[in-house]
Formats: sequence, structure tokens, C-alpha cells
Amino acid sequence: MRVAHACWSCMLVMHVGYASGHSRWSCKLVMHVGHASWSCMLILHVGHECWSCIFCYVDINLIPKDEANSPIYIKNGKLHNPEKIQVGNYSIIALKWDVGDNSLLICGNGNNIVKLSKSEIKFECTSNNTLIESGTNKKFILNDKKCSTNIKVKVKDANKTCDFGNIIRIGFENENDFYEYIEVCYHYGSASTKYTKHIISGKAKQLATNSSIVIPYKRPTFSKDGLPFHARDGEPYKKANQISRFENITQNDGSSAFGTSSFLAIGHLTPVIDGIFNYLKQATMFYINAAPEWQDINAGNWKRVENIARCTALTLNDDLEVYTGIAGILELPNTENELQELYLKTIGNNPLKKKPRLNSDTIPKETQDDIIPVPKYFWKVLKYKDKAIAFITLNNPYAVQINTIDPCNDICSQYGYSTNGTNQAFHNFKTGRTNCCQVNDLVTKFPNDVPKELGLLKVNILRYQDCQ
Repeated sequence: MRVAHACWSCMLVMHVGYASGHSRWSCKLVMHVGHASWSCMLILHVGHECWSCIFCYVDINLIPKDEANSPIYIKNGKLHNPEKIQVGNYSIIALKWDVGDNSLLICGNGNNIVKLSKSEIKFECTSNNTLIESGTNKKFILNDKKCSTNIKVKVKDANKTCDFGNIIRIGFENENDFYEYIEVCYHYGSASTKYTKHIISGKAKQLATNSSIVIPYKRPTFSKDGLPFHARDGEPYKKANQISRFENITQNDGSSAFGTSSFLAIGHLTPVIDGIFNYLKQATMFYINAAPEWQDINAGNWKRVENIARCTALTLNDDLEVYTGIAGILELPNTENELQELYLKTIGNNPLKKKPRLNSDTIPKETQDDIIPVPKYFWKVLKYKDKAIAFITLNNPYAVQINTIDPCNDICSQYGYSTNGTNQAFHNFKTGRTNCCQVNDLVTKFPNDVPKELGLLKVNILRYQDCQ
């Protein structure tokens, strides 16, 4: 049957399993309308299997996803990601909903959906294969939905404390609801992020392996939203400032230590490309989601660790919980060979003053506060159900093996993280000496940097997941 540009097809299959004593019926219904695609599958299992499994989907190729004003999809109170589903003999990447899911399309407060005077639409998957706008029988078409202006990422104080500071949430706000992507543990006094927590959707990462689906992304500048006042002034990450700070602290020539790749980058804790949609990538572009990291290491072994995290989620095809943080303060020797802690900024000792003096020459040394510490280590914990693994990377490209002690008993080779030359690369100090650790070992070694909740985990060690 064909109506205008719509086409419906249905196939009924009955399987009778005499050997098992179970019968199974399945009905698959697919509907194409205009340029959008919906599908619903009904499967009735008799015996000890499930009675019904019904879902609707929209092909990811048929919805707006690359523009800055593309809407945000919410399912059951959480950010909704695409996944790979099977349609007949083909697999596609799609947004999928089950009957009964609480589904929203939002643009955020003060940002209405084009041609509508509201910032959200509620919709649902019905048992007869159709997405409809909730409270009506009107078919819900996603491919023409856009927001009036660009999506805005919000930084919100959760009014809660973490082990080492305050919890800040990065996400999207609509009416009275907040949809979190990144949880940040931030220490206001030192103006440093202790750790972040987020989810990598393994099902969504299937999209990243599909070369036919490309989501263009224009990287924005970092935002100061969420930073305390005493950390907003100045530009500590500028190379000229880094050289000046290095010379003041170590009394060494800074120009010889900083080169094309030898500088402190704005090192993401939650990486840009862990998210699929552009609004998730945008949510990572905040200084409170970063720490000073040597560029040789940022583009070296730390990048390998981030790739392992995404590979693990992809292979598991499920949500992977990720903690990422810093530990210790990097020390470099001065001209007397005395180790000096490295910070990117010095201010007056009262962070709560509205206008702290920033000229250190006019502030007595005993009343100065150093902020934005350069971490000695970056660490990452991957947790999946009852399994977890920790990685820790030395943030010092000048280190040498003779005077360096590993922070934990390295288990990379034992649990498969030495494949494809990774183990050899992990032992390179220039690109960031990296160890694999048991999570409890990491917490024990760094009780002032790694959250205690990770030390309470009763988990097995997560083995390497090959996604090559």
C-alpha cells in the first residue's frame, strides 16, 4: 500500500519449536514517511522467553545532527544516544525508543523549537509502530525539528561536596530540569579540577566507526564559566606566561624548556570526542574540565589511554563509566637542583576578594597564593559493572627512568594492555610514562586525589578489549 510518499510493509513469521516445546511469533512493521524513517518490531515469545519487545527508531542519517542549533534528545530523563540496530538483513545507526519511554526533544531555556513557542516537545512510541506527539494522535517527525538559536551548555553548582571540593555539573537546562553530561569535582581554593566523571556510550560509538556517517564539528574556544573569580583574570595557558612562570620558579631559562610541542596544553579530562553529538563535544570545552598537561604527553600516551577507553566502550557495546583526574603537583629543579612545585598563576592570598591584586611584585611573598597547579600525574578509571581498570600517566616529559618510581604495580601486560606496541609506548617518558593499576592501588597511593568511592568498589580487573 502506498499513500503519497509513505510506504508500509509487514511480515508475519511463525516459528514452532517442537524440540524445546516453545512457540514463537514475530511481526516486523516498517514505515517510511517523507525523509524520515520509523520502525517498530513486535516479538511474542511463548514459554520462558519475553512476551513482547516493541520499539521505534529514526535513522541517524535522516535527522539534523551537525548544526549548532540541532535539538537535544532526552530519553527517560537522560541524554539519548544513537545505537546500531538490526533492520531485516541490514544494520543501521539510529535513535531508538521503546514503548513506555519518557521521550523529549529540547532546545533549552529561552530557546524555542522553530515554528513553535515552546522549548520542548514530548513524544512517545506507540504499540502500533508510530512515534506520536504525546497527548495527541499527531505523528511526530524529527527531521524538520531545529532550535531557534544555538544550543547553550550550562555550568551549574550542584550545592554538594565531593571528597576534595565542590561538585559542578556540566549539561543542559530546560525548564526546571537539568540533564548532566559531566560531573566535576572542583577545588576553588587552588582553582583546579580534581576529577571528572562521565559516561561513554559504547552503542553510540558504533557511529564513529561508520565512515558513511560524518558529523562535522567546529571546535569552539574554551569557556571560563564555572571558574572562581580569582582564576578568571589573565591568561595562564599562554606560552609567554608559562615561560615567565617557569623562569620565576626554577630560575632556569624558560625558552630552552618550551618548544613547538614542549608547552603546557589545556588538557581535557573528559575528552571532546567521547561524545557523539556536537552539543556533547561543546560541553567539554570548559576550563573546569581541564588541567595543565605537557603537549608531548597530551598527544602521546594520554591520547592512547583515551583511545583505550573508547575502544573498551565500543567493544562492550554498552555504557562505560569513566573517572578522570589529576594527582600530585609537578616539581622541577631550580638552579640549585632543588625541586620546586610548578603553578601557572600567583595571586593575593584571599580568593574571596572581588578584585584580588594580580601583580605579584607588589604582594609580599608570605601573602601570595599559587593557583592552577601543574599536576604530576593524570589518571583515568574505567568501570564496567563489576570490573574496572586504572591508568596513570606521568605528566613530566623531562623525567628519566633512573630517578623515577612507578606509582603502582604495573599490570598492563598481565591484562592485555600491551598489544600493538602499546606497552613499549607506555614506557616512553617523553610521551608520558603510563602504568595500568588495580583501582584500589590507585586510591591507596593517592588518597588526597582519587575519590574514596572508587576505593570501595568490589571489582575484578577489566581486561583489554580489542576493537581493531
